[in-house]
Amino acid sequence: MKHITWYVVVGMTILLLSGCTYQMMVDMTPVVDFQYPTDAVNLNETAAPTGFATPTAAFGGLVGMGGYPFITLEDVGDIPAGSRVRAWGTSFDGINTIYYVVAQDEETFAEACEYQLSLAPDVTPGPTPIALFDDYIGMGYLLITTEQVGNIAAGTRVRISHGIPQYNGWLYAIVAQDEVSTAEAREDQLALAPDVTPGPSPTVDSTHFAVTPTFAYADYVGIGGYPLLTIEDVGDIPAGSRVRTYGIYFNGVHTIYEIMAQDEVTTAEAREDQLMWAPDVTPGSTPIDPFYDYIGRGYLLITTEQVGDIPAGARVRITYGIPQYNGCLYGIMAEDEVTTAEAREYQLTLAPGVTPGPTPTAMFDGYTGEGYPLITTEQVGDIPAGTRVRIISWYVNHAGYTYIIVAEDGVTTAEAREHQLALAPPSTSEGAPNLTLTLTPTSKVQ
Repeated sequence: MKHITWYVVVGMTILLLSGCTYQMMVDMTPVVDFQYPTDAVNLNETAAPTGFATPTAAFGGLVGMGGYPFITLEDVGDIPAGSRVRAWGTSFDGINTIYYVVAQDEETFAEACEYQLSLAPDVTPGPTPIALFDDYIGMGYLLITTEQVGNIAAGTRVRISHGIPQYNGWLYAIVAQDEVSTAEAREDQLALAPDVTPGPSPTVDSTHFAVTPTFAYADYVGIGGYPLLTIEDVGDIPAGSRVRTYGIYFNGVHTIYEIMAQDEVTTAEAREDQLMWAPDVTPGSTPIDPFYDYIGRGYLLITTEQVGDIPAGARVRITYGIPQYNGCLYGIMAEDEVTTAEAREYQLTLAPGVTPGPTPTAMFDGYTGEGYPLITTEQVGDIPAGTRVRIISWYVNHAGYTYIIVAEDGVTTAEAREHQLALAPPSTSEGAPNLTLTLTPTSKVQ
């Protein structure tokens, strides 16, 4: 933003208003006449509006990293300020980047805005650490321990079942040749076995290899709708139960799926041979999300039939989308901002007047919270035309952007459309001495 420093002499008072330094001649006259130089900097100039706020995701490279690389700067949910946390996911609500965090007890979860987090003192920002033994995951007993690791003695031949990225390196889940003893080892606790030749396809005696992994259901990890059936009892989940998968790894012998039953409480780990497709599932690519661009964008859709407590023909907005094996499921909210439901794609359609396309551009979002740079072009609620206002917040719907504005009294608020607002002209003070100001720029600061 360009700034201007003006020294305005009114009687014996000097007002310092803020970036170019100007020489000024003051001529007291009976007429108010502010004369600006043609190359004067526009006081109302700010960054060009670009629609939704651009997500920053300053910590995006550490999402999914172990080791608890963040510290909370304030209380976040049940997690107190100063706690070390890790982030397992992110979202963007149109204003803030939201991080889904968990404390070191691995039980306390919360959602934190980016400004509520900081890197821990021992964390140095940078690229994701390279996994030294990435090529050996699931490849059999190709490594040895360089020291005691858990119950596994130094010098023991081990295989890596999976790797866990940490902010300060990788942690590997290792299994000894007895297929019972397991531990988690840092990279400095492992080395290639003496008979292993390094490389993307390591050469070693075939007796040390595990089976080649298969991932028959990998495309459906994280997909809702319970697309799989258990073939036999798996943990507390009985045979014939519909389940969904939320995680997958290869332990060097089997592909393991982390599964959840339809009660959304009972979980287990199942081998691939313990699962099968449900009868109504046709394997294929992940379904396309037709209303993805409308999530969080106001009341742009209507229900085509009764959905929960929301009647057919009701205007709704989408709060979230959940991919399913047979389409997408959407969380919807009615205009009363109370009634909610989950709707299938065929239960929704674009509302009349909504033209499919990209998110509309906001003219004034760059002025949010910035003094009183705008005026109303007509009466808006209790705020009369010509009133200077500032933007508190905004939202977007089918008709474009709506701005929550407040007048200079700090009390009177209203909702304004873009055509009801304009940039305010440079202000003058009523009752001040009549001045003719000639401003000659002598230096400019960018």
